[in-house]
Amino acid sequence: MSVGPQRGYGFYTGLYVVVASMVGAGILTSSGYTLRETGNPWSLLGLWAVGGAMALAGALTIAEMATLLPRVGGDYLFAREAFGRGAGVVVGWATFVLGFAAPTAVIARLAAKYLVGPVAGPWQDVAEPGLAVALIAACAFAHGLGRNESAGAQAITTVAKLVVLVGMALVGFLSGGGDWGHFHRGGWPGQGEWPALAGSLIYVGYAYAGWNAAAYLAGEMRDPARMVPRALVGGCLLVGALYLALNVLYIYAIDPAAFAEMPMGDVGRVAELAMTTLCGPGIGRGLSLVLGLGLIASVSAYLMSGSRVLAAMAADGAFFPLAGGWHASRGTPVGGVACLGFTA
Repeated sequence: MSVGPQRGYGFYTGLYVVVASMVGAGILTSSGYTLRETGNPWSLLGLWAVGGAMALAGALTIAEMATLLPRVGGDYLFAREAFGRGAGVVVGWATFVLGFAAPTAVIARLAAKYLVGPVAGPWQDVAEPGLAVALIAACAFAHGLGRNESAGAQAITTVAKLVVLVGMALVGFLSGGGDWGHFHRGGWPGQGEWPALAGSLIYVGYAYAGWNAAAYLAGEMRDPARMVPRALVGGCLLVGALYLALNVLYIYAIDPAAFAEMPMGDVGRVAELAMTTLCGPGIGRGLSLVLGLGLIASVSAYLMSGSRVLAAMAADGAFFPLAGGWHASRGTPVGGVACLGFTA
């Protein structure tokens, strides 16, 4: 085992981790609930623009901190340096459990649900958790192989996710099955819309979560003073543009007024409903598979980022020593990856 991390990652690895951490299931579901409550397409777009601006502000702040402290650990490191070891331990364990272990398990199970859904059967209750465990194990194995393999796995899964979502938007717009007249509805939010928008902003904020991901790798990135801010800001801008494009697609596909008549259980399937409207009912199964594959990038990113928190904590004696070892030739925190993967 080596004594610590090595600087081998570049801009694109940081960018891919940010994008994969941010883009999850929220963009595929949250907008339907907002449209059901408001029926106002411009309120929806404004809401996601505000969420993007908030994420960008956070990314700029974290970029400043990561530049001053270009080491692995992210939130744990910042809290420890600002408020002392005790605060760092509390933040570190909260980040481990709530920020990485739990989301990794949830996203892996959701990915498995999308992948198994098209071929559902009486064995689905067994297949879903089994496949979720297999996805976590496969991603953990890839991140333990070595620095190059870890970066490659993150690049492949993230690019695949972007191709899926950008392709979905392009196919939807080119289908010609929607109506741009849907944007004639609404305008500046009415008095009754503000409470609904305030509540929806919470879910939009969750959909943008992950904008700080590259900061966890600051101790492994070449020229962190340049690379980390570029990865954080670039990732936020890319994801913000993608989110706005997908919301435009939803509005183009479905009359916002129609959401008010839908059962609450249906509006959360806004992405599926939009693509079914634009491309026909046959697209449902294929869309489920590609969305499931796209979520694997998030599982990979959480394991890659979260393992660095465990490694930093273990080095300070705030976590199990197993998580603190860095492989001498592979350049990865194999113990941290294994601990996070097992916990998830």
